[in-house]
Amino acid sequence: MNSKIMHYTYHILLAFLIASLNCLFAQNIKVPKYSTDEAPYHVSEYATVYGKVYQVHYSKKGHIFINLDGYYPNQKFTGFIFKSNAHNFPNLKYLEGKYVEITGRISMYKYTYEIIIDSPQQIQTKK
Repeated sequence: MNSKIMHYTYHILLAFLIASLNCLFAQNIKVPKYSTDEAPYHVSEYATVYGKVYQVHYSKKGHIFINLDGYYPNQKFTGFIFKSNAHNFPNLKYLEGKYVEITGRISMYKYTYEIIIDSPQQIQTKK
């Protein structure tokens, strides 16, 4: 076989192996869960935060705020969806009054703890 072809074949196989291992390990990684009271102690951590949805707010700019365990401005935690992703979340008002889990990286913005939500899979409703 040509050395260039072997070189490319090696890199393709290596990339496939790394991708396969990442998938295997990702399935076995347990994401920690925190209440809205615990979440502030875990900023920058990838985790699941759970609580009751008190309010879903659509801003004039087109962003969506899912406020947990309190109404704005006294919510304990917020799931934030940028306007650019809002089309993936057609009607979230049905979440009001339900318990949810939001998964992602915990951050703080203007004294509010939040997870930025890019995908509907990051939000799970609970009983």
